[in-house]
Amino acid sequence: MALIELQQISKHYKMGDETVKALDSVTLDIEAGSYAAVLGPSGSGKSTLMHLLGFMDFPTSGKMLFDGADVSRLSAAKRAWYRANHLGFVFQTFNLLPRLSVLENVRLPLDYARKDRKSDARAKDALDRVGMSHRVGHRPGQLSGGERQRVAIARALVNEPKLILADEPTGNLDTKNVERVMKLFDSLVDEGQTLILVTHDLEVAQHARSIILVRDGHLVGTEDGPTKDEDQTGSVKS
Repeated sequence: MALIELQQISKHYKMGDETVKALDSVTLDIEAGSYAAVLGPSGSGKSTLMHLLGFMDFPTSGKMLFDGADVSRLSAAKRAWYRANHLGFVFQTFNLLPRLSVLENVRLPLDYARKDRKSDARAKDALDRVGMSHRVGHRPGQLSGGERQRVAIARALVNEPKLILADEPTGNLDTKNVERVMKLFDSLVDEGQTLILVTHDLEVAQHARSIILVRDGHLVGTEDGPTKDEDQTGSVKS
């Protein structure tokens, strides 16, 4: 069964007398364990698609299923519950709180979800997975850009999410750290994590196992990305 099913999903916005069709009749299945890149230029609709997948917005029309449940018309409170309990987010600007330590930043999703039991231990485990356990007491300002992004990935992992959404996660990194972060994503998917990467960078997108092409609010195609072997886990299809 697909983790996510989009059935004729549209998202339209009113701008004065004009209707902007940010997404128009998109149908897409994302299987558990998939590693997909959403690729498109600015204004293509890829960010709108990420907002819908991340329960930050809801569609104007169509049907969206998450793990078999219809999530097309959730209340704001229920969307927040899904974000807290089933999703992890990684952003271009890291979004770490400067006054908190690395450990406290990673622990935040557990605090928001009120999962206090053994939260420090879980945060340390997540930091260990990304190779940042030696930085638990540091603050974000004491870290390099690559280190901050690895901390942000640990924060996305700490709640054991069903889906990680990464929005331009390499945009503020140099070439060396881009490769380091992408290798980390590879290893997470190898462990069974479902990951969707949103980017305008073709070189970054080619690290994924499937590429979803978006243009002018439409899904214009999908294609297989490079894989380590032919027996990949999961798939993305239009």
